[in-house]
Amino acid sequence: MTDPRRHRLDAIAERLARATPGEWSPASIEELLCRAIGTDEGSIGAMITLFEGKQVSSDAHFIARAPADIAWLLSELTRLESSITQARELMREAAECAWFHGERTLAGKLREATKQEGKQ
Repeated sequence: MTDPRRHRLDAIAERLARATPGEWSPASIEELLCRAIGTDEGSIGAMITLFEGKQVSSDAHFIARAPADIAWLLSELTRLESSITQARELMREAAECAWFHGERTLAGKLREATKQEGKQ
């Protein structure tokens, strides 16, 4: 069975892969058309191709889904951070328990792992 979170991440990754690469700027349609009408005759043809092409559809789909994707990614990040915090606390408790029961090597390894996790 497919994990719904994995499915959602894959869908977001696919939208990102299909979108125009690089940094985007909030240029308006008028600005784009003004640049296209410039001195370069090929610009108008390129602009028409761009607006009619599949790339525009991919970019539009990416933009339309961005708010929901970002909200979901932030909630997923929060969930994962909480899980990591809980795991660190369990490792600390396990280290104390191991130390109490004379498992000094295990306790040291758990404490070291907890310290390394905190640095990342």
